[in-house]
Amino acid sequence: MSLSAEDRIRLERIEDRKFDTETAVKTILEFYEKESSESTTGEIKGYRNYQEESSLHVAINLSKSIQVCLEALIYYLKDFRLERVLQITR
Repeated sequence: MSLSAEDRIRLERIEDRKFDTETAVKTILEFYEKESSESTTGEIKGYRNYQEESSLHVAINLSKSIQVCLEALIYYLKDFRLERVLQITR
């Protein structure tokens, strides 16, 4: 058994309220609405809106357990300012 730095495990706890389906749907809606209101230079606005509406549509039609996981992922990635990776659909 090795106890090197590579063997360590990092645990992060997320509040229980983050695993509520109603909160998850609200967070997902807010996330995609916020992202759609921000514009990115060089992109065609109509295409971007279509892309985000499509992403929102897909997210809302996921099973409740997957929506809860998506919300937890959004919450976690925001700590590192990496939540935008969820906007990459290609």
